[in-house]
Amino acid sequence: MALLLYETDDGDFVERALHELTTAGIACHRWGPATMGDGSSRGRIGGTASIYIERDADFRAANEILLKLGAAPDTAISLPTSWKLWATFGVVVVILIAAMAFLFRSA
Repeated sequence: MALLLYETDDGDFVERALHELTTAGIACHRWGPATMGDGSSRGRIGGTASIYIERDADFRAANEILLKLGAAPDTAISLPTSWKLWATFGVVVVILIAAMAFLFRSA
């Protein structure tokens, strides 16, 4: 089963990456609107091309190759700290209660 490694709309980068990955002995392939020779790139602008690797064990080496070629690194999603989360939740609850009290007040 193939593992998605990277997505981009830069076809030249994908070609360079596939060449470097193949040279390093990493089994990989491309899937996307600009796959050479399949006619799928006609009439499409800004489509996303995906780079897949065949073996999970190659992920770290493949990722390092892409980063050396200038790929954008993944940024970790930072969740709010617990006090910020609870404070936000509290504010939302107070606003909802106030809105419900206003909307459903007895005339």
